[in-house]
Amino acid sequence: MATEDEAGPGDGALPHDPSPAPDGGPADDRRAPGDRRAFLVAGAGLAGAGVATAGLAYLWRDDGSDAESAPRPGATAPAGTPPGGWRDATRDHGARGTGEGDDQPALQDAIDAAAAEGAGRVGGGVVHVGPGLYPLGDSLRMRTGVTLQGAGPGTILQLASGIDVPAIVVEDDLDGSPVAYSAVRSLTLDGSTGSQTKGRHGIAVRSNSSGSQTPYTGSDAFPVVADVLVVYFGGHGVALGVAPDEGEPDVRGARCFNVIAFECAKAATDGDRSGFYVGGTDGTLVACEAAGCGGWGYDVVRANNRLESCKGYFNRGEFRVTGERNQLLGCQAQDGFGDGFALGADGDPTADLTVVGCQADSNAGAGFRLVGVRSSAVTALTAFVRGDLTSAGPGVVLRDCSGNLISGVVRGFPTAVDGTDPGGTTQLVT
Repeated sequence: MATEDEAGPGDGALPHDPSPAPDGGPADDRRAPGDRRAFLVAGAGLAGAGVATAGLAYLWRDDGSDAESAPRPGATAPAGTPPGGWRDATRDHGARGTGEGDDQPALQDAIDAAAAEGAGRVGGGVVHVGPGLYPLGDSLRMRTGVTLQGAGPGTILQLASGIDVPAIVVEDDLDGSPVAYSAVRSLTLDGSTGSQTKGRHGIAVRSNSSGSQTPYTGSDAFPVVADVLVVYFGGHGVALGVAPDEGEPDVRGARCFNVIAFECAKAATDGDRSGFYVGGTDGTLVACEAAGCGGWGYDVVRANNRLESCKGYFNRGEFRVTGERNQLLGCQAQDGFGDGFALGADGDPTADLTVVGCQADSNAGAGFRLVGVRSSAVTALTAFVRGDLTSAGPGVVLRDCSGNLISGVVRGFPTAVDGTDPGGTTQLVT
């Protein structure tokens, strides 16, 4: 990918402790031989994000002997795990996590090994990355069936300075076929360096699933990103369908759950980078947040995507939807520097949108701006300006629209409705 013009550095660095976490449980807390009770030393889990990380160390038996009952950070695999089912990036492949050097080769080796040795129709396995700071001198490339599993926010993958590449790429498998069923879970991606360019995305999904026949599901690639914090990237925080060097990808069935994009799109101009770029079809984003981004919080340009309980705040603009047949349910746009919800675009009609129960709270621009939208329902909307804040407004803008149902409450904006909706129904209470 060609290097683009550099923009200013990120506004801060992610605080972290670069030293690796201690390995193993306490050595002097063993029960004496003959103790009839089994004693479990060192149990750890990641709570609150829906992802549990095994941290069991030793089970002390009645005869005083010890045996590993489950993997702790650094262990190779649980008993009975098939080849390729579990790889530990530190113990099995030499990743250090100390914040020094380049851990990309070791992490990539672990990902490739899991993909190559996995059993079954899909193959693959889990690559466990324990707490620590792992510098990346190049992109990590996901492979089919592989899950990159961190140990929570303390597993930090940090993109090195001076390169114009994403931290993680989902594109080609080892045999050149599109990657399917990959997952990135429970870690932090940090792009906080002195050079912020448009190509430095947190995660770039480029798998072209069009026409491929992946096992079980046909052509849908189903990449998953869950419980991930993406911070300080010049490009998109998460790009679901960003073009590779040649051609356009057709990413289908992407899933993002509980993902936060914080101060991304730092090199954005005219809204061309965003916290979440949804350039694929049939994707689902649930409980995601975009905050402090230099472009849109969410930019949905393709069809049949669903955003549920997502929030954007302190972005240049919060939600932009230009693709057709998309759904936004219970989403919130707060304190943006532009429009809360921008639906449709000049000269490119957008149709069949469903926007239900969404809230525009004290944005500098319009609460809801509809341009060229037809045959859509924007219902139970709430647009308001709270306290002593001000907004350029208006609460709802309708321009060149037709056949829509618009209903909801507008309060505090200078004008409730601006524009016309020929052939449609508008029901707004002020």
